[in-house]
Amino acid sequence: MPNKVIILGKPNVGKSSLFNAILKKNIAIVDNFSGLTRDLRKKEIKLWDKTCEIIDSPGLIWKVGTQEKNTFKSTIKYAHTSNLIILVFDGRDQLTSLDYEVIQNVRKLDKPIIIVINKTEGNFDLTIEETLNSHGFKNPILLSASHNQNIDQLKWKIYENIQSDKDTEEE
Repeated sequence: MPNKVIILGKPNVGKSSLFNAILKKNIAIVDNFSGLTRDLRKKEIKLWDKTCEIIDSPGLIWKVGTQEKNTFKSTIKYAHTSNLIILVFDGRDQLTSLDYEVIQNVRKLDKPIIIVINKTEGNFDLTIEETLNSHGFKNPILLSASHNQNIDQLKWKIYENIQSDKDTEEE
């Protein structure tokens, strides 16, 4: 069973764009419309000599409707079975109440986390990094999924945080 790596964050931070950038394929539909991703997308990839399944999620925001409730439950289920979480924030905005809700939900999972600040091409809000540091999230990776900036740095960080294929076969 390969390592599972799930991408989480509030809506419209670029989770699907990041998924596409990691895969180097346009699999997930991407638009500036919040809430476009409604299902989990999974794709197995090879990072050098290790294999992992990358999971694009609609995020960890609880909503009222039945469809959203089912999506939230499915996302939580996959997050619980994942070996690693990529937690994505929008570098152009301050942290919002939705970001804090996601942080709270992710902390409950008690999984290794890679912090990503997306949309950092050009001008971005430097205070978000300071705010995340003050909440215990050190050394975020600054990247731009839509411009393919620092994607290899993220891949290397994923590689460092997952088990070898041999170790996952023994489990």
